[in-house]
Amino acid sequence: MIAVAALALDVGRLLVLRSEMHNAVDEAALAAAAELDGSNNAQSRAKHAAMTLIENDSHFSKVRELIGTNLTEGQEISFTFFCAIENDALASNLSQECVNSNINDGGPDTNKYLAQGDADSHYIRVTLNPVVTQGSDDARYSIDLYFLPILRTLGLNVPTEASTTATALAGRAVRICDYPPLMICNPYEGTNNSLTVGQQLRLFMGAGDPQYWVPGDFGLLESPTGGGGATDISKNLAGPGLTCSDPFITTKTGVNANMVKWGLNTRFGIYEHGYQAKDYPPSPDVLDYPLDVNLQNDSNARVGTGQWETNPSWYWNNYQHASAMPIGLSSRYDYYSWEINNSDYPTKIVAPPVSSQCNPIANGCNRNTTIWKGEPYPANYVADTKRRVITVPVLNCSTLPKNGGKISNLWVADQNVWKKFFITDHVDDPSATGGLQILAEYLGGVGNGDGTYRVEVKLYE
Repeated sequence: MIAVAALALDVGRLLVLRSEMHNAVDEAALAAAAELDGSNNAQSRAKHAAMTLIENDSHFSKVRELIGTNLTEGQEISFTFFCAIENDALASNLSQECVNSNINDGGPDTNKYLAQGDADSHYIRVTLNPVVTQGSDDARYSIDLYFLPILRTLGLNVPTEASTTATALAGRAVRICDYPPLMICNPYEGTNNSLTVGQQLRLFMGAGDPQYWVPGDFGLLESPTGGGGATDISKNLAGPGLTCSDPFITTKTGVNANMVKWGLNTRFGIYEHGYQAKDYPPSPDVLDYPLDVNLQNDSNARVGTGQWETNPSWYWNNYQHASAMPIGLSSRYDYYSWEINNSDYPTKIVAPPVSSQCNPIANGCNRNTTIWKGEPYPANYVADTKRRVITVPVLNCSTLPKNGGKISNLWVADQNVWKKFFITDHVDDPSATGGLQILAEYLGGVGNGDGTYRVEVKLYE
């Protein structure tokens, strides 16, 4: 009876030890994975986060009784970094260096790929290692046994202590949400310049094969929601309500320019080809805003200077409002947001700088308040000021890998390439403008808390 009771006690204590250690290593791996953002010292920060959590979090006090309070890498705790793991989406777009690091030894990490440094460290394995010396007062991850030592009375050489290990694998996955199937070729590629907030771009639809795309072109992508047909692309350009997906992009060719126009123009309350307001409500403000001055003067210019008013009061005086001119506004998006938030929309354009900016849903340039506000709204409509804001990747197109006339399954998790734009004007008939054009004002990059660029940290093993 004593032996049976001792055995039960030994097994129970081992299970408690194992559970405590697994809880600790799981939390440590998650804390470490959160630091794997591809920047310098990511691996060092990940290790520090894991060790600090175990050493200082009171939740793991029982574990610290077993492992001590000063962890040593390579002894009590060890780390392995991977650039990709089996069956993960990353494995379809590995760098050659990552491919060459494939582990194929039949062990637990078979078909995982070792990271080469901070930049490609996307996953981390954290292992709590047993350091057991029989009879030592410093033995860690171990417990004294009660049952097995009884067998020594029978002349058997059995251990008096037992230990267990714990390991966890976690990763930092990026998800991009609510972005239309569209990318932009960096208009400043090959230069030392970069976009500044308030600049307007005249984006031309790139030729079918991406190898012919030039800076300032835009290209279409396969739908982030999975549908690959031209109709799916058009509907995703219309939005809203797009889902979150892994940051892979594949270019889509063969989409008629008019389908791009039909989709984007729903945001301006222009409905063609079966689109309806109940499915794709307009922006609360459907005004076409003036072009940057240099784009007004040169129809072939692609990059604006950001100057769209001849003086600070030009817009307010020519696009008549009921209120006095507000203070502190500068960009078109500033005025757009103010007009919506204060329900003060222009009632008349006195001197539009470009005649083509007169929206075709009204006669000439004299539009009533209803037209300005994008009505008729569908039932239960909730005004969405973001209807004319899009988030897209801005890439150096000449350096992108191209195969068979397309860019396939490109991994674009770098937060710095995702940019926000305000669509300043509805899309004109492509046949009237020498090809499909999108006019957009640069708003800046994506932030961690804006809901578009999301980082999800999770356990894999």
